[in-house]
Amino acid sequence: MENIESQFQILTEQLESVRKEIMSKSIKDLIIVQNRIYSQVEALTWLSQALMLFGSLPPLRGWAASPDVLLRLHEHIRFQKPKVVVECGSGSSTLVIADALRQNGQGVLISLEHSDKFGAQTRSLLDREELTPWVDLRIADLELWAGPHMNSGKDEVLRWYSASSLVGIKDVDLLFVDGPPGKTCKYARYPALPAIADRLAPNAQIWMDDTVRQEETDIAKDWAENYGCSLEFFSLEKGLGVLTSALPNGELAVDELSKTPAFNVGLDDAIASAFEAHIKSRSLGVTLQFGISSVTLHLAEALKSENAGKLCCVAEPSELLDELQLEIQKRGLESVVSLISAPLEAWNYLYPDSTDLALKRWFDAETLEQLPPLDWVVVDGPDWQAKPYTRYPALPSVLDKLAQNAEVWMLGSESQQVRSVVNAWCSDYSLTCDSSSSRIFKLKV
Repeated sequence: MENIESQFQILTEQLESVRKEIMSKSIKDLIIVQNRIYSQVEALTWLSQALMLFGSLPPLRGWAASPDVLLRLHEHIRFQKPKVVVECGSGSSTLVIADALRQNGQGVLISLEHSDKFGAQTRSLLDREELTPWVDLRIADLELWAGPHMNSGKDEVLRWYSASSLVGIKDVDLLFVDGPPGKTCKYARYPALPAIADRLAPNAQIWMDDTVRQEETDIAKDWAENYGCSLEFFSLEKGLGVLTSALPNGELAVDELSKTPAFNVGLDDAIASAFEAHIKSRSLGVTLQFGISSVTLHLAEALKSENAGKLCCVAEPSELLDELQLEIQKRGLESVVSLISAPLEAWNYLYPDSTDLALKRWFDAETLEQLPPLDWVVVDGPDWQAKPYTRYPALPSVLDKLAQNAEVWMLGSESQQVRSVVNAWCSDYSLTCDSSSSRIFKLKV
């Protein structure tokens, strides 16, 4: 009897151990799933705020691109401002890309689609959103592919988008690969780079969606090896591989915040000299910059070197803002620079009468109310949204924060959009404007 009780006790302990192990694993799995769901909801929330659509996107489940990759795609286009984008496979990504191009006020998307059904659906959505002018949608059947491929073609027919779909394509800044369907053949997406390689602009990027699948990962790695590209994988819901093509001199492109004008206005000698002269001639407390750019780091370093107060930057949430924060930490500028991530919201206080109601958006009022008195305001954001008065609220939104003898500088005086805003400010607020500095309008308030 004692032996039976002993065995029963051992069995009970073993069962309890197994139960705890199963519970622990279940909790861990639940947390992983919960985090994944949260990441997509968070991405969808930011994406919804960034898009300027009349209706909703198609469902973003199943074959469709996930919210996280679409958000990254939209932000990349908004900030990098590619002139020519090509995508393989149309759908929700078509709307997202076209919306970003429209907000930029420049660029074209060439969308390759093999399905009449899906092509018609995409065209209908583009018409509804008035995005048709930004998209060249090319619908044609897949045809035999005889070019380079990872599939030998011995056991199945190799097909890709028709050669006629590629006519006139050149200087491609961004290639987004999300088609054709995997059932077309093994390594179905491989021809994308061989077909477009000689049509890429210097420093072009190639984005491979769905790299959680081994085929897409293998394709991206093969492209990197055989086409001289750098490759980075991102742990998104369905995975993303980003390749950057080599520059003409064979060096790989590096996106350095301090060297590229990828944000808004690029730093040049004229702007750098004007900043340095202003900092040396004034007693500054707080400088505010709307938007982020390659100007930001130089401005921060100049303020630090002259012990000339603090720099506060207000910009939309983005990966580039996160990258800038890391660069600021790397350069030891945290004591000088404060980065504030602020979404755009409806802002109807004052605009020129001709401004489209849908474009009356500015950084949220609560963020701006917390700003200290400002001695200098530099306007280099947010991105233009295809209308001339996007940055008009910069002045009225902080007017009550401006210290005596404060100055407001609008960068990019060569732009008609900038000139329109400055002219409206001078008229509405009786300001004088100094346009003697290259690429800068200086207004004394």
